This record gives sequence, C-alpha cells and structure tokens, in this order.
Amino acid sequence: MARIANRIHANGQARDLSRIRPAWKRYFASGWLRGKLGLSEDELKQYAEFILNVTKKRLEQGPITPSDEYKDKSFQEMLEELDRNTLRFPEMWEDYDDGDESTFPRTILRAPAGVDEIARAESKLGCALPDDLKEFYALTNGTQPVISGPHPYSLNNPLLSVFELQWENFSWSGCYQFDLFPEMSLPVHVEWPTIEGGAIA
Repeated sequence: MARIANRIHANGQARDLSRIRPAWKRYFASGWLRGKLGLSEDELKQYAEFILNVTKKRLEQGPITPSDEYKDKSFQEMLEELDRNTLRFPEMWEDYDDGDESTFPRTILRAPAGVDEIARAESKLGCALPDDLKEFYALTNGTQPVISGPHPYSLNNPLLSVFELQWENFSWSGCYQFDLFPEMSLPVHVEWPTIEGGAIA
C-alpha cells in the first residue's frame, strides 16, 4: 500500500483502489492513505465540499458547454488552461517518456513564432493564415502533446508549429472522422434519419 500511495496517479491506481471495499475501512476511513499523501483532514474536507458543490451545480443547472465556458476567455487564458490540464496528468507521461521524470515537461507551450516566420509559412502555402491562427502562433509556436479526454484520457499529437504547416495530401484524407455520439458506444435504440430518395445502409 505504501508503494501504491507513492504512485497514486499511475496506471489508474486511484480509480481502481477506490473500488476495493476491504481497503475503505483500513486505509481510507482511518486516514492512513490521507496521511501517506501528505493531506490534512481540513484539506480533504475542503476538497469534498468542492466536489459536493460542483455536483450540486451540475444537477441543478445542467451541463456547461465548452462554448459557454470559454466564450469570454482570451487565447492566452485558454492556452494556460490547456497547459495546466495536460501537466496535471503526470502518469500519461510515464509511457510517453519511458517513465523518466527528468523528461517530464514543465510546460507544453513553446516560444512564440516571429512575424517573419509566419510570413514565410504563408508564402510557402500560397495563402494568408486566419487571424486567430496567427494569434495562436504569436503566443506559442505549436505545442508538445496535449491531453485529450475523457474516456479515456490520453496524450494526443501536438498542435503543429508554423514550420510544419502544409497542404494535406488528398490520399490521406480518408483518415479524418468525427463522432456522431458523445459516448463510446451507441445507445440501445437509435432512430436513424432518412434521406431523400433512399435510406442509410
């Protein structure tokens, strides 16, 4: 248990440990695990109260969509949150960097791209980049891998640097996809839409 407590975030241990009923009385209710994690009883109560309030708000007011959450945030604020949300999952970097903590990034953001670098990319592509994309590159020239989730959380490819921008090869376009449903599997009953002059096979 001491080894588990020292690596509580690795390989889903926190989630799996919470499902073991015999562990609750001996290690959780007694405060043993809390002590091993270096948390005070007040800190634990504050976090429990936070979870309670968030759950209550979600049930009473419904879900908050990303467009609602970020509509008033600047690019800088969104990048800072992306940075925090990725770095708070250190276990994801264990597989990505072979468990070498010295390679864990301190930030996923990079130095900004210069105006001349953005101009060279536009010249190479033969078109102007959208203003919001240029604003992004003026803040960070791409990123390291970013967290994606939930169900399950994983590290995805980084947002490309301005040097890596290129026109997509048409023969590769078949790999693009989008999710029709937010869940991992379809509901039991699905009313498929019909199309004029035929049906979906």
